[in-house]
Amino acid sequence: MGTHDELCLVIDRDQQAWEEKAISEIAKACDHKQYLLALSNPAFDLWLLLHHLDVYALAQDEQEQLYANKKSALKRKIKEYVRSYQSSAPNIDDFWDLTEQAIIYAKKLDEDPTSRWPNGLGTRVYLILEKILLAKERLA
Repeated sequence: MGTHDELCLVIDRDQQAWEEKAISEIAKACDHKQYLLALSNPAFDLWLLLHHLDVYALAQDEQEQLYANKKSALKRKIKEYVRSYQSSAPNIDDFWDLTEQAIIYAKKLDEDPTSRWPNGLGTRVYLILEKILLAKERLA
């Protein structure tokens, strides 16, 4: 990698797929290599939902339902805002113009940005998009 290149790793926490120990090992490796770990807890779909909804403003029980993500609660919630949403092929046009709003909403959810990843409902994908938007500004 060149001196200005960055590697970003985007993963879902997904309670069934990742044990805490495995995520910790990945986070340590990212710290060591200075890679950016952008973990979504429980899933990347939360990042997409934040383009349309301030999840932080929801009642605690609604946040807990999204965190549990049973029966794809996040995907169902996105479909309330984007009827044509397909998780296997999301349309960037349904989200891109709302990226700055999603960053604000994601930061509100990120109660401890100094931790390696969000331990509750949250996503760090906003860190990558901040970098992309900053690079876009510099090129303009």
